[in-house]
Amino acid sequence: MKNPLNSIKGLISDSKKLGVASKNFAASVTKLEEAITQTQPQLDEMQKKIDEFNFKTQPRLDKIKELQTKMQTEIDRLNEATVNKK
Repeated sequence: MKNPLNSIKGLISDSKKLGVASKNFAASVTKLEEAITQTQPQLDEMQKKIDEFNFKTQPRLDKIKELQTKMQTEIDRLNEATVNKK
């Protein structure tokens, strides 16, 4: 059987360690919140530039897709013509 006094001392020691860990965690959360606040304008600017890039490139991407579809249709037609000649 454990000595009750040692058990109580252990609990007190663990409680103190938990308190220190809790304070350290709270400080880390505060630093993280500050970092997020400081970087938010840069993240917003990056998202704006990405949106502008997508807006500018979308017509070109649409044209490429249209050409791909036309080319695939022609390839399929030629393949079918070749198979039917055999």
